[in-house]
Amino acid sequence: MKRFVYLAGPIDGITEAEAKGWRYVFIRRLKEYGIVGVSPLRCQETVLGANERYNIFGGLGETAQSIGTKNEFDVRSCDIVLAYFPTISVGTLIEMGMAKALNKPVVLVTEHMAALAHPLVQYCAGWTVKTLEEGMEKV
Repeated sequence: MKRFVYLAGPIDGITEAEAKGWRYVFIRRLKEYGIVGVSPLRCQETVLGANERYNIFGGLGETAQSIGTKNEFDVRSCDIVLAYFPTISVGTLIEMGMAKALNKPVVLVTEHMAALAHPLVQYCAGWTVKTLEEGMEKV
């Protein structure tokens, strides 16, 4: 039976390489274990210049409804969520809440003190680790 891991993390305000890079690494490494990593950006072709940053409010070529529906479908369909939280990410927080509501385990990767201190973030995270390497081990 294949297992699926949804790779939640920031997109808005960062470069395409920052948004996709860690996800590609995870997808390749998870594949070694027969696990499928699911990126919310998997349908996005290269759309930015090297130094440009995503602006989700300026659109990603999709509507808010299509982005939300796709992300909810992915969280609902996965077995576990890895939430990478190097900075405050509203979308990632919502995906963690979706996962908790759907009884999906969440591995939170962060050193962000405000996130770690928030009781609802603590409630949603089944495991909290500081590095992506530790997150990979938990998954």
